[in-house]
Amino acid sequence: RPLTVLCLGILCPRKNQHWAVEVFREFAGDRRDVRLLVVGARYVRQYEIDYVDKVKAAAGGDPRIEIHDVTNDVDQFYRQSDILLVTSLNEVTPMVIAESMMRSLPVVTTNIGGIPEVLQHRTHGLVLPPERLAFVSALRELCAPGPDSQRRRLQMGAAAKKHADETFSNASMVASFRRHALRLSPPVVLLDMDGVVVDWDAGFLHAWRNASPVDRRKSYAMEDCVPPSHRQRAIDLFHRRRFFAELRPRAGAVAAVRRMASLGLRVYFCTSPVLTSPWCVSEKYEWVVRHFGQGAASRVIITSDKTAVRGDV
Repeated sequence: RPLTVLCLGILCPRKNQHWAVEVFREFAGDRRDVRLLVVGARYVRQYEIDYVDKVKAAAGGDPRIEIHDVTNDVDQFYRQSDILLVTSLNEVTPMVIAESMMRSLPVVTTNIGGIPEVLQHRTHGLVLPPERLAFVSALRELCAPGPDSQRRRLQMGAAAKKHADETFSNASMVASFRRHALRLSPPVVLLDMDGVVVDWDAGFLHAWRNASPVDRRKSYAMEDCVPPSHRQRAIDLFHRRRFFAELRPRAGAVAAVRRMASLGLRVYFCTSPVLTSPWCVSEKYEWVVRHFGQGAASRVIITSDKTAVRGDV
């Protein structure tokens, strides 16, 4: 199989394929081991028809140059090719460059529009000003006979594929969009403290020391989960000084909160106080600072009506 240069895209003046043909013919000279595939001839609008004729005229019947109609089956041409050639004069970021890099093809391209942001010059291909000598020299460099040129193409192709997979795959782009979205408008996560981050029940039961049976199924309020004769004793227990300050975190809670913060989420502790306790509010702040640092104190929201606080989760 001859060494194959691919020029893929709708044939039109801004993509400049007639110039690609001229550059190829100057590079190829009298070589018979190279060919150019120009894919994308479309005959819908008159200017397209006229431009296809111009490309064919530039080819001048050269048997090494094949001009193919536009197709949905682009892989048949990628599979045959060794290099992608892009000679566009007006583009943003051509999809064909990312597609070819994902197929391990090095790219020789103009440096217009957003193209220099898509690939790195001399790593994934050659990014050049739209000048004839620069392009002819690039094709001579990458298409020279012998193993050195082949090795260079393969190295660029492998680097291009790695870069494309990390940058242009669906998974990588979704991850990138997510990172940008989180930076622009990070979701607000409201975390309750008691029973969510703080193991309130375990702390109460430890201090209760089996003073009576506790049936947690009866009520959210712990004083209603003990026998009536022990109700006031239960209330007195969680009104003690240091009760809230010395509660332990729930298993894995501290790591989970830090992980959410590391992902860019705005995490707030949203908790209701025991209004009759003189210690509850200050000790909740103390608890957060002890486990998450002084900066976390500004992320504590203490309210008796959590419905008044807006969050995303």
